[in-house]
Amino acid sequence: MTASPAGSHQGAPAGSRLSRFADIRATIWLAAPISVALLVEMAMGVTEYAMAGRLGAAAFAAAGFGAQFLYVPKILAMGALYAVAALGSHAHGAGKPDELLRILRQGLRLATILSIPVMLVMLGLAPVLRLFAARNPGFELDIDAIEQLMWWALPSVTPFLWFQVLRSFVTVLGRPVAITIIGLSILPVFVGMLYLLMYGAFGWQGMGVPAIGLATTLISWLQLGLGILYVRRFEPFASYPIFAHLRDSDGKLLKEMLVVGAPSPAPICSRPACSSARPPPWPASAPMRWPPITSSSTSPASPS
Repeated sequence: MTASPAGSHQGAPAGSRLSRFADIRATIWLAAPISVALLVEMAMGVTEYAMAGRLGAAAFAAAGFGAQFLYVPKILAMGALYAVAALGSHAHGAGKPDELLRILRQGLRLATILSIPVMLVMLGLAPVLRLFAARNPGFELDIDAIEQLMWWALPSVTPFLWFQVLRSFVTVLGRPVAITIIGLSILPVFVGMLYLLMYGAFGWQGMGVPAIGLATTLISWLQLGLGILYVRRFEPFASYPIFAHLRDSDGKLLKEMLVVGAPSPAPICSRPACSSARPPPWPASAPMRWPPITSSSTSPASPS
């Protein structure tokens, strides 16, 4: 019986371990910046709740209800856009830059298309709440404030979804750190902006709860602007003219992207983010009632 070389069995496990560590390191390099960016978005949500809570219980309830129904439809559309990263990674790995460019362009078109049903859902919330309130006298919620929040937030939908396509773009090319930098840079801007819009300054009383919608719109456009500036000025992104020929539609690719991305919102909707837009549990013997709305509880006031 011929003996195998002495190092053949020792070198293979060592090489396998090195390869495994390299894969883990590469995964962390890609995932960590994206995770930080998502934490930044969560921090914005916490900021909205904290500031609205200082206006009173009724304002807090309206802000919580409105903010959840502002973000959930956008997050579901964002889940459908995961197809950009999936198909784009396949094209990039196969060494097909033209195919990647085509996917990114159609991804921007898909983001624009998806923004329409998202905005319709946002606009339909207030009428549904009024209908529910008419049939349930015990239901008390500042529906007018929620409706104003939604109107102010409407222009934020398209830039938010476009930025998700840019996020997929930089991730596919293995350079997601820029997303973290942009997110960290806009967080303090958002906090300061929301503070001024909600509470007012220099004699202005502020907007109260609807300020969440306007601040969301302003920060979404700022975030998109920074993302566009980055991908147009720095390589390797500048080599991909993704904003050219956006009018050219590829129905077959759009259909494929919808098929690939359609299952993605399902696990997203199962998360607490989609189920937390509801009142807290109440004792079985007590009727469900939101805190009574008064002029003092919903109007903006300077925090103590």
